[in-house]
Amino acid sequence: MNKDKFNPDLISVADIENDRTAEDEQVSISNLAIQLDWFLEELKQELKVAVTQKNKTRTDELVAKIAEVQAERDDVWAALPTAITPPKNKPKKKESTTKKDLNVPAPIKSMQFDLFRQFTTNYENDVSNSLELWDSIPKYFLTPAQVKGLRTDDGLAKPAHWEYVDRDGNNEVTFSVKISPALLGEKGNEKAYFPGPTEELIEEVLKKFLLDQQLGLHDVSKNGTWVRFSLNNIERELALRGKSRSKGEIRHALEVMEETKLTWTRKGQGTYKTSIISEVVKVDREKYEKGGTDLWMARLPTLVSESINKLKYRQFNYLRLMDLGDSLSRWIYKRLINKYKQAAMDAPYSIHFKTVKQLSALLQQKDDRGNRQKMLSALSELKAAGVLSEFKIEEIKTGRAVIDVKYTLTPSDQFIKEQKAANKRQSDASLKAQQEGIALQLNTIEKLNLDDE
Repeated sequence: MNKDKFNPDLISVADIENDRTAEDEQVSISNLAIQLDWFLEELKQELKVAVTQKNKTRTDELVAKIAEVQAERDDVWAALPTAITPPKNKPKKKESTTKKDLNVPAPIKSMQFDLFRQFTTNYENDVSNSLELWDSIPKYFLTPAQVKGLRTDDGLAKPAHWEYVDRDGNNEVTFSVKISPALLGEKGNEKAYFPGPTEELIEEVLKKFLLDQQLGLHDVSKNGTWVRFSLNNIERELALRGKSRSKGEIRHALEVMEETKLTWTRKGQGTYKTSIISEVVKVDREKYEKGGTDLWMARLPTLVSESINKLKYRQFNYLRLMDLGDSLSRWIYKRLINKYKQAAMDAPYSIHFKTVKQLSALLQQKDDRGNRQKMLSALSELKAAGVLSEFKIEEIKTGRAVIDVKYTLTPSDQFIKEQKAANKRQSDASLKAQQEGIALQLNTIEKLNLDDE
């Protein structure tokens, strides 16, 4: 489909074939709606390029085209009052894009999702949401060398485990994570893969796409959240952020995210089992190799949906996060966003080396001198990125041996402003939710019954 030549006459196709069943008609309109969504997203990506290149003529053309397609898209989605369900009892075509049937709701307006998409800033393209509970779970901590060490001679691997202690109010709680690897490859010749930095970055991109009204879907009643995307979308977004990956690498990462099984246990309370993405509707290899413009769809974990419903998320500078080059830098930045809410020059934030080591799982070199050097590099990157104005290091010793390090972090003026904006946004959202009678308390694991499997 040519980016600027979508045929609006397709919108009437459902009315032409009068011998359709109501279900067939809905599926046809649904497919058309998805194509319009894809087309609109492609136009928006083209607009970003035109704006970056300061091409005013092209920018004006795209703005007009986006408005036209947006109006068409809204009319089509308005014709879908019920859930989108694949047709029953019909043979699958060879070019079918689905791996398995998926019951995805049509757009359902809800205050919870509206609040999730509303930010206290005029630069909404620059921001996204940090999901404190979901983001706190270590998922991307294995290096390629560690993965290689975990694999047996036949390429398989046992699950990776990590245990840590974090605070819940005034209490210290022990958590454990088990990551069962994705087994990819031809049957009988599978190889084990664990999620890493590429998967981490793609998850952030998908959560960013979720904010787009053409790409994100959320059903409060079913506690379900879906996001649409194409390989082109992800490839272009990563390239814009200086994190380029090929379509093959992106597809592989998406498969790892789908097939990896995460088991998170809060000792004495419950266990949560999930994949990073699930119920994935994807295109076959032949189609994605031709261009990667066809839309995929994936369901995000129930814990993400629950956080949206209960307003347990926080506005942050997405562009800054994506500019950071190291997973540890990104982890510290997220930690500051979620924990250092009252950031101020005269009230610096303190954190210890041992705390970062066991909470992040990202400091696993055998020699702690190397781990401490990694911390220094991460903090230096955060200072260069404008998160910190300065940081101080205080070694804690027993004799001559360094047993811990205290890091005192002073925020930058910009980070303070961003945290104040996030606080205001959170306060405003909570007030609106309370006025509508929305319960905001995030339930404990055993009450939620959150298992996604």
